[in-house]
Amino acid sequence: MEQKNYILKVVPLQPLPPQTPDFFLYFSGKKISHGSLVKIEIRKKEKIGYVWKTNHISEVKYLIKNLDYQIKGIKDVITEKDIFSEIQKKIAYKISRRYYLSLSSALSLFFNFSKTYINFNLPQKINVVNRKFKLEIWKRINWEKLNNKKVIIILPTQREADNFYFQNKDKKVNLIYLKNLKNLKSYIDLIVSPEKNIFLGSKKIIFLPWQNIDKIIVLKEGSPLYREFFKNPKINYLEIIEDLAKLLKCYLIYSDDFYTLSVYLKFPQLKYPKVEFTPFQSINQLKKIIQEDNRLTKIFILQKNLAQRLICSNCFYKFDCQNCQNYLTVYENNLFCPQCHKNYPFPALCPKCQNSNLIIKEIGKEWLKKFLNNQKINFFEIQSESQFKKFKQFKNKKGVIIGSWLILNIFSPKTIFMNFDKAFFSDNLVLKEKYLHLLYLLKNSSAQLFLQTKLNQEILNKIKNGIIIKELIEERRLNKLPPFYSKVKLISRLSNLQELNRRLLSLKDLLKKRILLSKKEVEITGPFLERISRIKKRYQMYLQLKSKNFIDLKNLLEGVSCLEEINFDDDL
Repeated sequence: MEQKNYILKVVPLQPLPPQTPDFFLYFSGKKISHGSLVKIEIRKKEKIGYVWKTNHISEVKYLIKNLDYQIKGIKDVITEKDIFSEIQKKIAYKISRRYYLSLSSALSLFFNFSKTYINFNLPQKINVVNRKFKLEIWKRINWEKLNNKKVIIILPTQREADNFYFQNKDKKVNLIYLKNLKNLKSYIDLIVSPEKNIFLGSKKIIFLPWQNIDKIIVLKEGSPLYREFFKNPKINYLEIIEDLAKLLKCYLIYSDDFYTLSVYLKFPQLKYPKVEFTPFQSINQLKKIIQEDNRLTKIFILQKNLAQRLICSNCFYKFDCQNCQNYLTVYENNLFCPQCHKNYPFPALCPKCQNSNLIIKEIGKEWLKKFLNNQKINFFEIQSESQFKKFKQFKNKKGVIIGSWLILNIFSPKTIFMNFDKAFFSDNLVLKEKYLHLLYLLKNSSAQLFLQTKLNQEILNKIKNGIIIKELIEERRLNKLPPFYSKVKLISRLSNLQELNRRLLSLKDLLKKRILLSKKEVEITGPFLERISRIKKRYQMYLQLKSKNFIDLKNLLEGVSCLEEINFDDDL
């Protein structure tokens, strides 16, 4: 019979649900050092686990006394070499708390790269120079200041890192491009050594075991693409980069034309950027802009499907579904309800004032494609990496391309930004900053920028002169929004509205007690009801948390299982 002399706290190295405990307990007959990789069994499947801590059984009798399950033994020891640095473990732990992730999921972000150097001897003791973390702003990279320094240069996406490397590879500096993150064995020695090199890569390179760094340079700091809002976990890489720089006690340098609002608060002497564009309103003007010459035209549109609203130009009557009171969208010659899927014929007159001039608001991509086809205007749609690669192969790039995030950095003589007003008339106050950042990114990749908008000239002038940024900062301060407050939205869905309301009221009471015991200043409001499109017979409600300080969601929501989604800062 195998002896049970030691109890191991093991973290499975695979993404697990946020309610999962940080550690699973396993026993071992011999002492296994913390940091070892072991084979364990979870739900009758063999997995890799990371030994977080090892205790003799006599030290943890209190821990195992009342367990409602039988502790299993480890299957095997893969290696006793610790493949994570202390800095990586500290950042993983904070990520799990900040973004309500299991420690397994947070540590797996680092393991995806660490498993490529399991046989590498990673130095655990880092000789940090006696210095302090410092934040700086650079308008452009000063290569002379990087001489004899170990530096990381970060861009939000792989494509932007490719472009930067192509433009700077001939500089008289030792620029090492970490492009293929799945094959890092040849670079590990350089990454952990004190040798002075300049490393370049996308935001993903922050998960590498960085040591002895002098400077971290974040290019295009204001880009929304430093936020992961396409897939889970929805993390803000800028926050993690700052955590890394503080732990390394190095310089953190931001560079951009339009920074995030938090940077303007830290550096009030920064000048607000200016941007030039030509506003237009009607769909006929759009047609004229496209056809006035034969140059490539880029149409940036975030709304994927239909035209969002039909409104009377005289009395501003909004056409809603008679069945469920949800808004109606426009599709071809019909009105369509995205909530209950009911169709209506396109009206000739406003039912309230009998006006015949009806306005289509927020044109969707599918509606726009139908319009271009009807006008016999050729276009190329880019909504996947394969379509992007196909477009790059075309030598004669003329006509129209339609897309969203994938076409941001494609240079074009003309760019059209559709539905810009959506941000300025939205209840989501964070959306304005997102759309302004997109505006500046599009201007940097275009010779001419056209903006579909009905904003008055006063607001447009504020956008052009950058004064709108000052107003945004004040608006955020008054409404207790980032960067002044952290904001978290706890979302739950259910078909029974009364039961859903009771569920969230009960959760609210529980969280209030936990907040009181933690002695943290966290404001909790709600529950609030909001509609949810294309999901039949389900209601959506949410609680909202606000705090000036870091919110430890992992501890606050321990044991909570009624949440289906968590949004941070309205997912800017």
